[in-house]
Amino acid sequence: MRRSERKPAGFKRVRSIKQPSLYSRTEETHEHKSIGWIYPLLFCLLVGAGIYFIFFSPLLRVASVSFSDTKYVSRSELDGVVVASRGIINNNTVTFGFLNFQNRLGDVTGVKSFKIIRQFPNKIRVEIVEKSPTFVWQILDHKYLVDENGYAWANYEDKYASLPVVIDTKNVPVTIGNKIVPVSFVTFTINLIGNFEGTTGIKIAKMEVLDIISDLKVTSATGWYVYFDTSRTAKNELTSLVRVLEEVRNKKRNLEYVDLRIDNRIFYK
Repeated sequence: MRRSERKPAGFKRVRSIKQPSLYSRTEETHEHKSIGWIYPLLFCLLVGAGIYFIFFSPLLRVASVSFSDTKYVSRSELDGVVVASRGIINNNTVTFGFLNFQNRLGDVTGVKSFKIIRQFPNKIRVEIVEKSPTFVWQILDHKYLVDENGYAWANYEDKYASLPVVIDTKNVPVTIGNKIVPVSFVTFTINLIGNFEGTTGIKIAKMEVLDIISDLKVTSATGWYVYFDTSRTAKNELTSLVRVLEEVRNKKRNLEYVDLRIDNRIFYK
């Protein structure tokens, strides 16, 4: 029997805690050769290839530029725009028209708008929408083209010789780009020109604007003339004119003029 050991008063047994031994294990590291430099190089190569393909590749080099048919716009002016706009930007199908070409084309007389159609790989088609010249406006010996909204948009050129001429007897100065007549005047004049001969059987020889813009004097090919009010409708006034012509023929008289400017009244001599 083991003799019991007497412990001093206040003594407490302390349980021993076994701490694991601390150690470090040196792991074998393998150095991998870095390949990160390859990605920037590949990116630069792709960008360079794209630039070459767009700007220098013969595949996308513009072989021809064609335009839609135009009635008044000069073909030589259109071709001149193509020649003047040549360069790296406009020499390939992708970037054609990005520089200079559009501004130059917009300045060509008679071009209202246009659309560039890329016909890959190497052809360009340009669809032209022309301004609508309705008649020629003349003051003294100078002539201007008037569009459907009453604006003077260009100087007269010989290619517009088929258009009717309206003479301003007051010779009010005209600035290109400014509105010179209201839309109602344009509408009246277009309708009058389109229906005068068919209604009366006689051609128009001359058209003149008098003191105010609404007073239009139309001289026929046979010499008599008519005063129209352009603030009303050409159809109604032509109907009144036909009635006068029939009455004059029935009475076998010579006609000098007809005045239709007062509503519901007809004066003639």
